Amino acid sequence: MDGMVNECENRFLPPEDYDKKGRQKRVRGRMLKPLLKYEFRYLLLPVLIASGALIALSVLLFALGFSVNIVPDPDTFLSYWLPAFILFIYGALFTMAFPVILSIVRYNKNFFKQEGYLTFSIPATAEEHFLAKRISAVCCMLIASVAALLAIALAVSSVFALAGGLEEWQIIMGEVGTLAGYDPFLTVESVLLSIIGTASTFSVCGAFSCWVHRGVKPWMIVLLVVGVYALGVIGETAFLFMLDEEFLMNFTLTPALMHIVNWVSIVLEIGVIVLLSWFEIHTLKKKINLK
Repeated sequence: MDGMVNECENRFLPPEDYDKKGRQKRVRGRMLKPLLKYEFRYLLLPVLIASGALIALSVLLFALGFSVNIVPDPDTFLSYWLPAFILFIYGALFTMAFPVILSIVRYNKNFFKQEGYLTFSIPATAEEHFLAKRISAVCCMLIASVAALLAIALAVSSVFALAGGLEEWQIIMGEVGTLAGYDPFLTVESVLLSIIGTASTFSVCGAFSCWVHRGVKPWMIVLLVVGVYALGVIGETAFLFMLDEEFLMNFTLTPALMHIVNWVSIVLEIGVIVLLSWFEIHTLKKKINLK
């Protein structure tokens, strides 16, 4: 019977879509590329526009911060800088949240709204749909995060420039560079944790959408997420207590303990991603009815 099914399937799909045992590949790649193209076409341009606007505003603040020390009336000049700085704070928050909101809206619209009929008519597997949504969302979120960090650095530099001008800013930037180069492994771990944490955030959002679609009350999902997070924090803290007495007495992290904290967090985040990704793909398979 399995041989007959595979023979029928081979009439519609090319041979490269099957593995050595004759089973259809979960991720064939042939449909993943066009799906990624359309996802990036939808998400990337708005994210780039928002990120570019935020960086432009931070450059303006940076220039204003250095100029305030040479204008005839600094008080009047500050009346322009302060509203721009407040606007920048809201802009930074919006830029960080924008990819998440945009991705969640598209996720629900493509899978669980009327547009889902068109989405499910595409000859792609559930894994390919899932990967296209997740890869594009994480990449756009990382672009927005890098842009926001660069903009925040320029905006904070403008604050120091207000206080002491160019020389004070150069001293502070030198200290920041020395601190960043103190432990390169810690920097690498922080970058890795930020990438995995971003993927974990979208996994939670995607699972939330799937749970709501399956009829679970939203407040129950929020309670479950908060409970799991609280258990994770308690478990990680207890683990640190067992490793280091200094942390138990003074709640201070030694360099070695900081590395352990990072890797424990990375492992926990990966566990969340794997578990919730399985749930999302399982839900999409039921919705798409590929089997």
